[in-house]
Amino acid sequence: MGSIIVVASSKGGVGKSCLVTALSVNLAALGYRVAAVDADRNQAFSTWHRMAESPPLTCTSCIDHNEIVGHCMEVAENADVVVVDTAGFENQTAIFAIGAADMVLIPVMPDRNSVLEARKTARQVASVSKIARRDIPYRIVRNRWNPKGLAERATLEDLAATEMPTLVQHLGDLVAFQKYTFSGIMPKSGLVGLQIDRVIDELTGLGSLDGRVIGGKLDIPIGTDVAMLQSPKGPSMLPASPPNHRTTKAPSSREGPRVRPGKADRGLDPVDMLGGKS
Repeated sequence: MGSIIVVASSKGGVGKSCLVTALSVNLAALGYRVAAVDADRNQAFSTWHRMAESPPLTCTSCIDHNEIVGHCMEVAENADVVVVDTAGFENQTAIFAIGAADMVLIPVMPDRNSVLEARKTARQVASVSKIARRDIPYRIVRNRWNPKGLAERATLEDLAATEMPTLVQHLGDLVAFQKYTFSGIMPKSGLVGLQIDRVIDELTGLGSLDGRVIGGKLDIPIGTDVAMLQSPKGPSMLPASPPNHRTTKAPSSREGPRVRPGKADRGLDPVDMLGGKS
């Protein structure tokens, strides 16, 4: 059975559908069998998928809280990873979807209300974990993020105070994320591809994704281990712009750093690669 990743937040407009789209497209480009489930009544992902230019991935819709768990489990039987988009308000379907998750990603934008809603969603994950009698991990994903912005600095302070676990890699405030709903194209290269690659690597390190699909290699910033990735202190404890990488290899892996087929470095320096310039 494939992993189930649920993207959730009780706040609308924080980029849940964008994150679902970027993850789904780039995972599919890496060779994962990807199944997206649109559990949002607005059906933003389903609308995009109908006009999309993307690698092969399946898209189904389920907004009934009585059916979402069984639907996700059934879809996961024939997929390496299921990515679930949820509604931007508190509803039972999102809560039940969290109950089926192997990982919950909570997008946060650089504003205080976004952090407050993220805390609310994190508490929901904790409550569902108790009901399910198992740990359901979650991670904050900083979205539409300018690392040099004043609002971002204030948001980082708020996040540090909450001690919510946060992914190292953010998603930049990039034009490609703004226009993909019009063009039907979610990039698999450039800054978008590089940032999503980093997110995928982190999720693999956390055990939320099976790394065997990526040539048997796991690409993690140097100085970072799985224990550190699971740190509740968030990005402040992890290297934001690693100068090089440590590569953890499976027995069948080939030599050299992982490079996605069709993706080139394009000569970007490490800061550019992580979205330091948008």
